[in-house]
Amino acid sequence: MFVLIAQLFFIPSAEAILNIDPLTDLSTEQSLSSCAAELCQMYFRDQFNESVIVIFENSTKFSTPRSFLINELANENKSYYIIALNKSILRNKSTRMFKHLLIEMSSVDKFKETIEIIKVLPSWNPKANFLIISFTAFEDSKATANTIFTILWKEDIVPIAVILIDQKNLTNLDIFTRSSMYDLNVNISELSICGRLRRENITYNKIVTRPMETFKKVRAKFYRWPPFTMYDGISFDGSFSLKKPGIEKRLIETLAKTCKLTVEYYEIDPRYPSGEVFANGTLTKEFKDLADNKFDIIFGGYTLTYERILYLSPSVSYYYDELLWCVPSKKQYQYDIYIEKIVILLGLLILLALIILIWYTNRSEEPISRFDSSIDGIVLKAFAICLHIPIPCLPKSNRLRYFVGLLIIFAFFCNTTFTTEITSFFMKRKPCQMYDSMPKIYKNNLKTYFVTNSIRYFNSDFIEGISRDEIVKRKIDCHDSLECLKFIQEGLSSFLTTKSNTEYYLDMKQVDKELIYCFYYSYGSSISLIMRKGFLYINEFNTIIHQLLSTGVVEKWKQEIFSVNNKDQRELGVEELKLEDIFVIFYILIFGYICSILVFLCEIYKF
Repeated sequence: MFVLIAQLFFIPSAEAILNIDPLTDLSTEQSLSSCAAELCQMYFRDQFNESVIVIFENSTKFSTPRSFLINELANENKSYYIIALNKSILRNKSTRMFKHLLIEMSSVDKFKETIEIIKVLPSWNPKANFLIISFTAFEDSKATANTIFTILWKEDIVPIAVILIDQKNLTNLDIFTRSSMYDLNVNISELSICGRLRRENITYNKIVTRPMETFKKVRAKFYRWPPFTMYDGISFDGSFSLKKPGIEKRLIETLAKTCKLTVEYYEIDPRYPSGEVFANGTLTKEFKDLADNKFDIIFGGYTLTYERILYLSPSVSYYYDELLWCVPSKKQYQYDIYIEKIVILLGLLILLALIILIWYTNRSEEPISRFDSSIDGIVLKAFAICLHIPIPCLPKSNRLRYFVGLLIIFAFFCNTTFTTEITSFFMKRKPCQMYDSMPKIYKNNLKTYFVTNSIRYFNSDFIEGISRDEIVKRKIDCHDSLECLKFIQEGLSSFLTTKSNTEYYLDMKQVDKELIYCFYYSYGSSISLIMRKGFLYINEFNTIIHQLLSTGVVEKWKQEIFSVNNKDQRELGVEELKLEDIFVIFYILIFGYICSILVFLCEIYKF
């Protein structure tokens, strides 16, 4: 059974420090505690509907449980625990290890005691997410947060966030964290959770300045890169105008709908190279905008790299893409030295047999029985018989003419055997491409276009025998894949691109696939959404993406995009020699056989 444990409940045994003003209309204004409740929900949002959250209340009570989180729990009929810092209660609790822990503290000393009490429990889990919250205004909230971090680090606890009241503005909450997943400094007005809080006869007022929808608006910047982003344009309200949205566009819309967010889209100019994240922490262009919180998400076929994981917050990967070299398609039928030797040997044997037989007929001393007296004439006639060419100066005896006819028949069968052997050999061989490897591309001086930022995949000094300096020197950046694929059709260019992007254009028949041959380069990359550090919905996004992957939804989107002609994706395979490609050989053979028969009849019946 799903168990969820929430904070800010009424506990009779706890000391009253904070009270919600009973005159406050919570339908329009909410208390500071409600703001904290929503922050708690956001911190645990990654597994909000499936994991256990344990909360330890500390010296705090409220007159009515009307917080945002409590209302949501009640509406969805979720069960929860309220645990006060009472040793007898703690000892009786379940031994199940908790995944999330929220501690409400009143002072640093009391917090130390709390840790000492709960760390001996069977359910203690230092790998859980710890969220520390206090409604006591400390003189130096930053120093207090650092003290809390030090206490927890001694217990080997790393995922920590601390929520404290801002001493300079008691209606604001400061959030401190050392976790790479959270980097927040949230003002109440940004969350639009505001209200009237009374503490020790002092009333603090905060007016609602921004609606909730403003906070739940996500700014997304994208790079136009089919099949991940495809569109006809952007309307005046920043939304896509689409006929067939790309994979990532569908993913963003699904995430936004599930998390009840609105998305504003901004396009990256495809005419210029995109930005990058470097190992020294330098971020350029759209990545710098992401780090500066100008945008929340960038997408458009972005790959996962170590630097992007280190300095930003990519989502889990939902697509594995591969690099391709695309070159002009020029087929060559392979032959090796073996078939060349067989051809020469067969030809010489046939010619030698005819020479010997013709020479044998010339041993007679009678002129009427001689076929030819000179050795060069014998060789010439033997060669003519091999080619089924009529022979001048025929023998005059019927016996010799009959014998010559037999030689022609012999040559006919030899040629038939020879051509059958050759045809059979080529039928078993695959055609090879003239440019089927990276060295052949550079050896034949093809222009080398590179998809944006792909040169970083070549890290070695030499790649397949080609120096990296030469690769960089001859590289031409390509910002329009369709245009570069059309360059290939002209027969003088090559293009290093991605499999998904190329498959899309080939399947859409925007280029002639018969004129293009693509082969894999030894590199693959994972595609993901790139989000800024501290983006509150990253964990929830990852959970939803996992669900979409496990149910096959992402694969279904891909199939729908590539289903223009209901064809499978075998366009990049190597074609074998087909029977219809060599019909011309059979036509030539038939013509040769007819000529041979005519020559044979003429030789036999000629007087």
